[in-house]
Order: sequence, then C-alpha cells, then structure tokens
Amino acid sequence: MVVIKKVSLKAYILVESLVGLAIFAGVVTLLLSTTQAQVRQRSANRTRQEAFLVAQMAVQTKQETLTLNGQTVQVERTPTSMRLLVQGEELVYVYQVP
Repeated sequence: MVVIKKVSLKAYILVESLVGLAIFAGVVTLLLSTTQAQVRQRSANRTRQEAFLVAQMAVQTKQETLTLNGQTVQVERTPTSMRLLVQGEELVYVYQVP
C-alpha cells in the first residue's frame, strides 16, 4: 500500500474544484444566453404587436400614414387590396378574391 502525501491530496482537491467550477460556469453561461434570447424575442413580439395596433388605428381612421410611439404605418389601398407597411416593411397584405 502506498502512502499518499498531503501535497498530492491538496492538488487533487484543487483540480476537482476547478473542474466543478468550470462546469458551473458553463451551465450559468448557457442559462444566461437562453434568458437573453427570450428577452430579445419578447421585445420583438411587443414591437410587432404595437405595430399591429398602430396599423389597426390607421385603417379605422382611414389615414394613409400614421406615426405613433415610434411606429410609422403606411396604408396602401387599391379597389381590391390593402397593404400595411411598417417602416417600409410589409406587415399585412389583404386582397379580395374574385
């Protein structure tokens, strides 16, 4: 039987602690990145919802352009269709089927 010295035992405990710390740091990083992605997604959803509400107001008031809360909505109407653009990007396109 080999006698284990205190020095090698301390080194083993140190290595084990560093491995545990690395695993913990990896898990925390993964959780934080997931949380940040969810926050960005919620923000995008709220912005899109606000754009829909401003577009609804523009259609109801029969305005061509409406700016509210930083959202600029343009309504393009033809006799058979309607396009709603939010800051130049198409939000909704509705047309009448013959």
